[in-house]
Amino acid sequence: MADEIDINIGTFDLDSANNIAVEDINVSVAKSIQEFDLPKFHGSVIPIGKRKTLSVRIRGTITGSNYDSLRSKLDGLKAAFESSSEQNLALDDDRILKVQYRNFAYSYKTLRTFADFSVDLVASDPFWYAAATTTNDQNPATSGLAYVVNNPGNAKARVQITGSNSAGSITDNFKIENKTTGEILQYRGTVLTAKKLIINNRLDITKQKFGGSSLYLDGNVSYITTPNHADWAFGAGDFTIDSWVYFNSLSTNGTIYSKRAAGGNLDNFVFAQVGTDILVAASSNGTTFDILNSVSFGASLVTGQWYHIAVVRSGNNFYGFLNGVKVNLGSSAAAILANSQNVRIGGDSDASWVNGYIDEFRVSNTPRWTEGFTPPTSQHVVDANTLFLLHFAGAHDAVTFVETVKNKVITAVGSARIYAEGVKDLSVQNDYVDDVKNFEGDFITLDPGDNTIVFTGAASTRVQLVFRPAWC
Repeated sequence: MADEIDINIGTFDLDSANNIAVEDINVSVAKSIQEFDLPKFHGSVIPIGKRKTLSVRIRGTITGSNYDSLRSKLDGLKAAFESSSEQNLALDDDRILKVQYRNFAYSYKTLRTFADFSVDLVASDPFWYAAATTTNDQNPATSGLAYVVNNPGNAKARVQITGSNSAGSITDNFKIENKTTGEILQYRGTVLTAKKLIINNRLDITKQKFGGSSLYLDGNVSYITTPNHADWAFGAGDFTIDSWVYFNSLSTNGTIYSKRAAGGNLDNFVFAQVGTDILVAASSNGTTFDILNSVSFGASLVTGQWYHIAVVRSGNNFYGFLNGVKVNLGSSAAAILANSQNVRIGGDSDASWVNGYIDEFRVSNTPRWTEGFTPPTSQHVVDANTLFLLHFAGAHDAVTFVETVKNKVITAVGSARIYAEGVKDLSVQNDYVDDVKNFEGDFITLDPGDNTIVFTGAASTRVQLVFRPAWC
């Protein structure tokens, strides 16, 4: 029955107070290429494209006092699902699924004051998580005592461990061992007194759009470069440059594509993040931006999410696309100037470098889009119009890049490198220790059911385990 389902998306309740009745919620599991447990070792790579995907469809009804009222409520419901790239879908205040919006559909019924609706979502992580964390406190009287901790979920749970020496002391060889899983995490650094140690085990799946890895740039003279080639001579022909970009910071400008000498003439063609916007410029003469003069996307970029950014020339028309939304940049019949400079991706040769991540960088000799579109949902595939393609596949911290089409030479500058971490933030808070790198061993997880945990070097210390149970 509809009134038996308590559901909300973010802070928006799908309930009678909003004239909404949820008829059902269907969760289906897409066929997976490969199934595996959560990664538990520092540096583990998550093949994101191979993880099970949960598709969610919510169906229900919505009513209004008249057509305008119903229209307003439909718009409000849709806006609630569209409001961010990832939200919590909560059922009965019990379990939460991390979801992203895909589609909203509706059909009017009686006198256009009543409508059926359906919402399609996809889970960014194929686990239902408990709405609340579970806390387990222990006070080891002596070092080496064992404690049983129960994980009520049916999937592994990653643990945050807090050690406070307000009641005792934590030695420099503080160690946590899960005898059930065989995982051991040990610190071999210098301990400060009267402080608290907090170890986070948090999964990071945000820094790769597709395929499990991306290009990392620290915003400080870091970019990649490839030699001049006939493919970069766009002239008056059609082309598309598109890529996924994730910004860690927008406080400085970051060039996404450039082709000029340091301190030299104007770029023949360039587009860059400038503040919270994207600007595009093009020159036919190398002295003025006579084709496009720093034309704006009109964007309001934020940090911490992926954007699909594309610049297209179709005949005399130039278009920009941000997440598939079209912007008319201008019109010109002039040919873009050809020069002999290297191409730079993620930075300029002077003082404009992306601080964040880039994935799926592609150059094509065709206008791939001339109207609004849904951004790609998977890795690009080489076709007859692909001139250049980087998936940024590789091992974590690698500086070797494979260009897929013609195996063009790619050189890393500065801190540019592959980011393929599956696990993030073995972090220490409150100045307790001198160096996070002094941790050795595994990330601690809890198997479903009972786990035997042993703390060494923590006599008379309050040790707290905090975890969020998960269900497949």
